[in-house]
Amino acid sequence: MSQCDLFSRLNSCDLTEKCCEALASALRSNSSPLRELDLSHNDLQDSGVTLLSAGLGDSHCKLEILRLSGCRVTEEGCSSLTSALRSNPSHLRELDLSYNHPGDSGVKLLSALLVDPSCKLEKLKVTQCELGEECCEALASALRSNSSPLRELDLSDNELEDSGVKLLSAGLGDSHCKLEILRLSGCRVTEEGCSSLASALSSNPSHLRELDLSYNHPGDSGVKLLSAVLEDPSCKLEKLK
Repeated sequence: MSQCDLFSRLNSCDLTEKCCEALASALRSNSSPLRELDLSHNDLQDSGVTLLSAGLGDSHCKLEILRLSGCRVTEEGCSSLTSALRSNPSHLRELDLSYNHPGDSGVKLLSALLVDPSCKLEKLKVTQCELGEECCEALASALRSNSSPLRELDLSDNELEDSGVKLLSAGLGDSHCKLEILRLSGCRVTEEGCSSLASALSSNPSHLRELDLSYNHPGDSGVKLLSAVLEDPSCKLEKLK
């Protein structure tokens, strides 16, 4: 393992915002080899993420993967990240904000980035982020965009319920949607939500490869609806959980 590999993995290291300015300086360096940075489960808070974003938004930054799971990030931190990615949208491919507190408003800010043709964000993970149906309309709008690069979306353990899944399905069913992996584990989805997903996949069957509905309440009837989609020769769903 190289020194750079070791440097990139700083999860659960009792770090605070004080380290973020130095990391931002490294990201701004044209000679920095760093492509992946994991700062998960450190007490960075919004102030640390704001400092880090100053490096992320620099044109010299080549970071492709950023993990900030469990760093006490709120809407304010999402705003800083969004501004940074608007300034330098062409490198980051994966962003993990799981176990934070961005709220629907924070995810809305991030969703707006996905319609930028320069944006390269393929994977967005917002597991257990206190989200509700409100963010789903913004995400659906991003999925409907022909320029959206998003291929993997993890919304597990949020209170989306059937109403949120119905809104999300409006994007999933659009012919422009290229999403390949959708995780909705523990989102309080019932047969009604499965019906929306089944309709979306019938409308746009050729991209989604993996669907995770674990820890929900689809019932036999919900699974029957999804099973019917699998009979479509155009369906590409390889993994159903």
